[in-house]
Amino acid sequence: MEAVKVSFTYPDGTEALREVTLGIPEGKRVALIGPNGSGKTTLFFLWLGLFRPSAGEVRFWGKGLSYRRGELEELRRKVGLVFQDPEDQLLAPTVWEEVAWGLWARGYEGQLVEEKVRTALQAVELFDQRHKPPHLLSYGQKKRLCLAAVLALEPEVLLLDEPTAGLDPGQTKRLLHFLSGLKGCTIVFSTQDVDLAYSFAEHLFVLWRGRLVAEGRPAEVLAQADFMEEVGLGSDRPVVLRLYQVLKEKGKISPGGSPPTRWEELVALLEG
Repeated sequence: MEAVKVSFTYPDGTEALREVTLGIPEGKRVALIGPNGSGKTTLFFLWLGLFRPSAGEVRFWGKGLSYRRGELEELRRKVGLVFQDPEDQLLAPTVWEEVAWGLWARGYEGQLVEEKVRTALQAVELFDQRHKPPHLLSYGQKKRLCLAAVLALEPEVLLLDEPTAGLDPGQTKRLLHFLSGLKGCTIVFSTQDVDLAYSFAEHLFVLWRGRLVAEGRPAEVLAQADFMEEVGLGSDRPVVLRLYQVLKEKGKISPGGSPPTRWEELVALLEG
């Protein structure tokens, strides 16, 4: 997935993106990071063909979007989006039907639907809630249900808009553990959380005021405190990275090697 010199202006004159060029590495976990209004969600909508760029070109694995109905339908078979607010996505009367809905729309039926719904709900630990109305689920359960509905369609690319927003630490850990286990799927998520981007992403892009201002490995980009404050992400580096750097400066950790991305890795360095 690519954006090539993409600009987008909303009807009210708000310029959301300005000549953004970036390419998503296939099969990686990728973060789009930036403050509110930086253009992250707009870029997601452009990749799905929901918006057309005011200038530039959007591509899916090297091929420019044509915006013909049939080709957009094919694109959306390959790209799934999970909204930040689950209330924007949930429509069906039961949990089971919420996951089945997209499968029925694509012509699946019978036993195949049963199997795909069961697999998706079991994966997010909601199979026991399959007969319950979605509005009776907790917020975290609703977000997992939205994820199950998209994953049942087996997308090549999974777009997650602020996936951990509103989740408590336990729900966040469960969600990230599940996403880490997905195979053969490119995951692109938007966030303002530098700790999440550092610990979960393999590559990241920083958007600010509609422009791409940095990209690279999280440990390299997010180590620049002055830069982060300048682009509205605050002056605090990710906690694990900051503590690692302090311990390294004090000689508590041997120099060399890559910085840890998770607490468990940092503890292992200290114990070693």
